[in-house]
Amino acid sequence: MKHLIVTMATLLVVTSCRKEMGLPMNDIVTTSNTFFQRVKTQLKDSLSQSDFSKIDINQLFKSKDAQSDGYFVRGAFQKKDIATDFFLLKTDSLGNIRQGKIIHVNKANNNRSTKNTSFQGQVVIKSLNGSNKVTKEVVNGRWKKQSSTNSTMKAEEPAGEQELPEVVVTSYKYDGSYTGDWYWYDFFFDDYSYGGGGGYTYGSAGGGGSSYNDGSNDNTIIIEVESNDDMPIKVEDYVKCFSTVSDLNATYQVAIYSDIPVDTDPSEMFNWATTSPGHSFIQLTKSSGGISVQQNFGFYPKVGFKVLGNYPTESKIVDNGGHEFNASLTKTLSSTQFQTTINKLESLQTTDYDINTWNCTDFALSVYNASSYIQLSIPKYITAGSYELMNTPQGLYNEIKRLQVSGITTQGTPNVPSSAGKSGDSHGKCGE
Repeated sequence: MKHLIVTMATLLVVTSCRKEMGLPMNDIVTTSNTFFQRVKTQLKDSLSQSDFSKIDINQLFKSKDAQSDGYFVRGAFQKKDIATDFFLLKTDSLGNIRQGKIIHVNKANNNRSTKNTSFQGQVVIKSLNGSNKVTKEVVNGRWKKQSSTNSTMKAEEPAGEQELPEVVVTSYKYDGSYTGDWYWYDFFFDDYSYGGGGGYTYGSAGGGGSSYNDGSNDNTIIIEVESNDDMPIKVEDYVKCFSTVSDLNATYQVAIYSDIPVDTDPSEMFNWATTSPGHSFIQLTKSSGGISVQQNFGFYPKVGFKVLGNYPTESKIVDNGGHEFNASLTKTLSSTQFQTTINKLESLQTTDYDINTWNCTDFALSVYNASSYIQLSIPKYITAGSYELMNTPQGLYNEIKRLQVSGITTQGTPNVPSSAGKSGDSHGKCGE
């Protein structure tokens, strides 16, 4: 399921809060100071003298823009809390300002001290010169859609198992402790898109990380976006390929894969109000006489989840060959068990997709467990909105990691690589 959200689980890219790679520290400082010096010079030209004098020039934070080759730069105002009042810039890689906004976040009074509650309130967005001001209502973390025909809300595009990105996300750790609000940076600009560059950039309301003086990035994460553009496959056309491998001394395997939303921190999650809940999928392999056929299967809604409600919808199975993964569990099957697994896979082709009760992880677990006496079970987590416990790629990841640490192999051979890997390509379809 994934490509939101979440970079809480990254995607084609990892979370921020890290130093620029590949440069000595003295070069990092020089490069960063040059970048921010250019930002400060252009800010002085873009803001009124009064507004520029209110900037806390020692609190400028830089983070990678997931949808472009540039950066976001966030800055604080003197004597104001950066969680509620700040300016946000879009720059190119050199620090030239492309766009800029001044932001005021007004959390509803009844929501100020309430933990574990989705954000309610308003976001006031102004241009740097103050010529344009827009107030947007935020309900349950999401922008309240306007009914007027001149609304600037852009059309939603199908994009896999994900919800509409939340403007303000209340995040949690697994132990349920409150870790503050996170803002979707792209939302504050007029030309934002839904995962157009492969992800969404979120920044901690309270800031974080280090300022430009040591070249560090802001406390941000990037939510991955799982593409939903792949065409559905006919499972039987893929299954036929296994018959091209001799049964003589054949070996059979099934593997279950977890691709979490935030590669660098699997413990981070936005209470499943992340735009991307990640993805889980299945791989089947038959080998004999030096010949091997491998096929990858993933379960998705037929259209992007973010345009759907929490109800069953038509599904599709796609070829997940070459898909990213963070953990896998592989077990060897007998010929009979392999056929039982295939039968289960084929029987699930017509099942409806439901984010809460029958999502990609439920599908993958069902296929993986088809021939098991001891069923693989994983911890469930609470979803946003419905507040229902559900199976997730993060739960699958955590269970596989637990098995690897404990050395238990009765459920299969666990693999949690130090960095995200790619599943092998699928053989593809055979016959018509």
